[in-house]
Amino acid sequence: MGRTAIATYESVAAAADAMKAEKLDVTTRAVRERLGNTGSNGTISTHLQTWKARQEQHVIRAATLP
Repeated sequence: MGRTAIATYESVAAAADAMKAEKLDVTTRAVRERLGNTGSNGTISTHLQTWKARQEQHVIRAATLP
């Protein structure tokens, strides 16, 4: 039986959203600390890249709305 992922996309995104709202730098290390120093840097980094890409999509969509 496999291990349960501690750093899921949802947990990383929630931490990143909270940090962004607090106007903090959203970095892999900072998100990992926010998650209680759990999860691997590689996994968190991958999820954080996805989160950042989705943030950019929201900005582009908002800018192109009539």
